[in-house]
Amino acid sequence: MDDKTIHYLELETKVIAASFREIGLEIDENPKKIYDYTHLDGVNLLSKALVPERFNDNPLKINGEKVFGEKVLERVIVLEQLAYGDVGVTLGAPGPSLSGQVMFDLASERQQERYYNQIINEHTWTFFALSEPQKGSDGANIETKISQREDVYYLNGEKKYIGNGGRAQIGIVFVKVSEGPLGIGCLLIDPRNKGFFSKKIDTLGVRGAGLAHLYFDDFVINYQEDILGMHLSPTRRGLWGAIGTFNKMRPSVAALALGVAQATMDYIKKNKRNYTTHEKYMISKYEEEIVTVRRLIRNSALQLDQDATLGYISSMAKVKAVKLVNAISEFAIDLFRPYGLIEHPFLNKWYRDAKAFEFMEGTSNIQKMNIYNQLVKRGKTYV
Repeated sequence: MDDKTIHYLELETKVIAASFREIGLEIDENPKKIYDYTHLDGVNLLSKALVPERFNDNPLKINGEKVFGEKVLERVIVLEQLAYGDVGVTLGAPGPSLSGQVMFDLASERQQERYYNQIINEHTWTFFALSEPQKGSDGANIETKISQREDVYYLNGEKKYIGNGGRAQIGIVFVKVSEGPLGIGCLLIDPRNKGFFSKKIDTLGVRGAGLAHLYFDDFVINYQEDILGMHLSPTRRGLWGAIGTFNKMRPSVAALALGVAQATMDYIKKNKRNYTTHEKYMISKYEEEIVTVRRLIRNSALQLDQDATLGYISSMAKVKAVKLVNAISEFAIDLFRPYGLIEHPFLNKWYRDAKAFEFMEGTSNIQKMNIYNQLVKRGKTYV
C-alpha cells in the first residue's frame, strides 16, 4: 500500500467514522442501541473487515485498490480513524473483530466457509474468549476444558471480560483439550446452542463493547468440526499457533488507543482558548508524541505483515499508545477543571475509555516482559 492509498484510506474512514461520534454517547449509555445503527457505513465496513477476498465480493475500494483488511497495516489505519469517531461503537459493532484473525490464520477451509458465509450474509456479532475469572489471560493455564462421555464431547468452564459475549452468534473459545504444552486448542462455536449462558458485566469504559461473563455447562461440541487447526501440525494449532495471531492483533489495540488520544487532543484545541505557558508546552509535546506513536504502530504493522513472530514490536506500540492515551485524557480533565467531567461529556467518556486499553491483549507489564524476552532471545544484549 503506497502513501497515496494510505492517505485516501485515512480520509475515507475518517468521514465514515463521523457517524460514530454522533451516536457514541447514546451507545455508552445504552449499549443495546447498537442494533438500531447497523445501517451505518462504519458498521457495514466493520462487518466485512477481515473477510478474505474469496468470501467478499464488495470490499472497501480506495484509490482503485481493494481493501479487505487482511493486512495489519490496513487494519490499524481503519481502526484508528473509527476509534477517533467512537471506540465503544467500533468495538460493539458486528463483524469478525479479534476472532476473524484466528479464523484467518488457523481455520480449515470448511471452517472458514462456515464462519465467513454467516458474517457476509447477515450482521453477525462475534466473540474471542480467552480470559478466565481465575487465570486472566494466562492462556497456558486455562481451566475451561473438553471432556468426553461415551461418544459425546462436552465443553465446561467460564470465560470473563469477553467483548460482545452476550450478543454474539458465533465465537472462538480457547480451551484445554489435553494436558501438556500443546494441549490448548481453539473452538469455533455457536453460542445459541444449549449449555451456553452469559451475564452482562457493567463497566465504566468502552461500554459499547458489551463485556460479558460466559458459562459453558455441558455444551455439546463436534470435536472434528469445531476444533480449529486439525489440518495443521500440533505446534501450529491452538495457543502455539495463535502466538502470531496475538502479535498481529496488538497493533490494532494500539491504534484504537491512538484514535481516542487524537480525538481528545483535537477536542482540547477546539474548545479551549487560553493556555498557560506550561499548558502550551504540554500540548506541543503530546502532539509530537501522537505522531511518533502513529509511526511506531504503522511500522510494527508493516513488519508484522512480513513476519508475524516479531511480537516485541507490537508490544512496544501498545505500551506507548496506552501510556499516551491515559496521559492525554488526564491532561484534558485538568485543563477543563473543576467541572470538566460534568461539562464535557466526551472528555468524560474518553477518560473512562482510555483506562480500558491497559487490559486489552495483555497489560503493559506483560508487554514489557514480552519485549525483554524476545530481544534477549534475538541477542540484543543492550536490554
